[in-house]
Amino acid sequence: MVRHCRLLFPIFFFSTVTLVILTPSLAKPMFRRYKLVHEGIQNVRTRPEVFFEATLKKFNHTTPVIDAVFELRDPAANNWKTWVEGFERLGLDHTYTKSAISLSSTFCEFVTGKFIINRGWRDFGNMPSSCPIKKGKYSMQNYVIEDKYLPPFVPGIHWRLDFISGPDGTRQNNETAIMSYYTKVVYY
Repeated sequence: MVRHCRLLFPIFFFSTVTLVILTPSLAKPMFRRYKLVHEGIQNVRTRPEVFFEATLKKFNHTTPVIDAVFELRDPAANNWKTWVEGFERLGLDHTYTKSAISLSSTFCEFVTGKFIINRGWRDFGNMPSSCPIKKGKYSMQNYVIEDKYLPPFVPGIHWRLDFISGPDGTRQNNETAIMSYYTKVVYY
C-alpha cells in the first residue's frame, strides 16, 4: 500500500501543479484573434443640409487612417435619424447580404455618442461632444480604429457598413445621405 502511495504521489503532485498553473490562463477573457483590413470608404450620396466626405489613406505608408470633413449647413439636421446597417459579402460575387447589425439614433446622438467612430471625431478632430451641433465645418485627421475597441469576435470575412442619415420618413425614398465603409476580417 505504501509503495502504491509513493508511486501515485508524484503523479498527483504534478497534476495539481499543472492544474494550478493552467487555471489562471483558462480564466482569462477571450482575446482577439483577428485584425481588420480597412478596404475603403465610399461617399454614396449627400444632402444640401450637410456635406460629408471621408477618405481612407496610409499614414507612414503602413497604417490605414481615416480623414473626414463634415459641414453642418442646417442645424435642423440634429434631429435627423441615423441608421448603421451591416452587410456581409458571401462568396466571390461581390453581392452583400443584410446582416443582423442594425443601429439607429438621432443624428446628433450618433455623432456625439459612444460609437467607435465618434472617438475619432473627438480625439482626432474638432467635433463637439454634446448636442446640439452648431452650424459649421468639422474635420478629423489620421484617425486609427484601434483594435482594443473592437469586439472579441467578428464572424465572416468581408463587411460593408452603411451610415445613412436623413429626415424621418426619407429612408425609403432615397433622400438620405449615405456613406459606406468596407473592411475585411483577417483571422490568425
